[in-house]
Amino acid sequence: MQYELREAFCEVGRRVWQRGMVAANDGNFSTRLDAQTVLATPTGVSKGSLEPQDLVLCDLEGNTHPPRWGVGGRQGTSEIRLHLNAYRMRPDVRAVVHTHAPYATAWALTGRPLPKGVLEEVELVLGSVPLVPYALTGTWEFARQLNPWIARHDCFLLAQHGAVAFGPDLFTAWYRMEVLDLCCKTLLLTEHSGRPLPRFSAAQLAALHAKKKSQRMPDPREGLPYELWTSDEHPAPEPVPADGVWPEPPAPTMSPFTGEYPILDDLPNFTR
Repeated sequence: MQYELREAFCEVGRRVWQRGMVAANDGNFSTRLDAQTVLATPTGVSKGSLEPQDLVLCDLEGNTHPPRWGVGGRQGTSEIRLHLNAYRMRPDVRAVVHTHAPYATAWALTGRPLPKGVLEEVELVLGSVPLVPYALTGTWEFARQLNPWIARHDCFLLAQHGAVAFGPDLFTAWYRMEVLDLCCKTLLLTEHSGRPLPRFSAAQLAALHAKKKSQRMPDPREGLPYELWTSDEHPAPEPVPADGVWPEPPAPTMSPFTGEYPILDDLPNFTR
């Protein structure tokens, strides 16, 4: 089964590259196999030409496991801390996709989070999308920049950098990234009109959120006051708990894209 998952990584890599969301060796993604093991893209390899044996196993400290598939010696992505921090802080997150999607990056350069109550796809698929302040990539500081928002969000714009999406499986995380970039493209195109963005009414937003819940599409905003779902102002970051561990958000149920439940729990533990 792990080989099939590695093939899925290669397929996502081809899609990311074909959509122009990465150039050269940009971008990285990973999935958590079990409580301590992560499968991640390597450093220095184009995502458009990934091979199953290129992928790297590591633990939650970033230590690379001995390779299991023929070709060895590759190191994990230089931005692995971004992924490891997400898995530590969000037990429900099973996959992370980070790209330099051009329209999402362009919107981040405007210095604004994604507006709420404007596009149906944002409400149904993405939820609230904050703008995370810049920090040097590859560092723990960079990874932890997400922490004030990480408990209640699945997609993030990274200031002067790109975007990152979480999911209960690799394809859901990728689809969220794809939807995010298209929504940012649409919003950027409307900037030329000079007109204010149309907004859903409170009743329309309530209907959208009810639809999302009825389709068992989890939203980490569940439990927040409804006005924080609909306010155009993104609330101030939540203070980081003293122990550094956020309360666990609602557990994932069904993937909103594949219509299947995450399958990673039945993967065997792999030796280091």
